[in-house]
Amino acid sequence: MTLPRLALFLITSLLLIACTSSTPIPSSTPPQAYPAPATIPAHSQPIGYPAPAATTSETITLTYQNFEIVPPSLTVKAGTLATFLVKDGTHQPYTSDPAPTFDSGVPLSAGATYQFTFGTPGTFTLSCRLHDQMKATLVVVP
Repeated sequence: MTLPRLALFLITSLLLIACTSSTPIPSSTPPQAYPAPATIPAHSQPIGYPAPAATTSETITLTYQNFEIVPPSLTVKAGTLATFLVKDGTHQPYTSDPAPTFDSGVPLSAGATYQFTFGTPGTFTLSCRLHDQMKATLVVVP
C-alpha cells in the first residue's frame, strides 16, 4: 500500500469509529404547551379560608361557552359543589374577587371540568384568566 492510500484508510477508519459511538444521542420532544386534563380534582375548601362547618349535598354546574359564564349570577348554600364545564375553546376558571379563592391552575380545553366547593359565605366574582370579559357572580349564603 502506498503512503497516501494508507493515510486515507486510517482517516476513514477513524471517522467510522467516531461516527459509530455506542453512546446514545438523547432525543428531544417538543414541550406540550398546556396539559389538557379531562377533570381537575375537587378541592375541599377555598384557598385562604377556613374549612366550612358543614357541607350540603347541593351541586351546580357553571358553563364556560361563547365567551360567557352561564348562568351569569347564582345564589347557593355554603358547602355547594360547583362544577365548571368548558364547552368550547380554552378557559381557565378562577375567582377575581376576592382573590385568591380558587384557580383551576391550568387552562382547560373543551370538555374538561374543574370542581370547587364553596364553603365560606360571601359574594364571589367568577372569571376566566384568559378572557377578562368573562364574568359571573356567585353569592354563597350560610
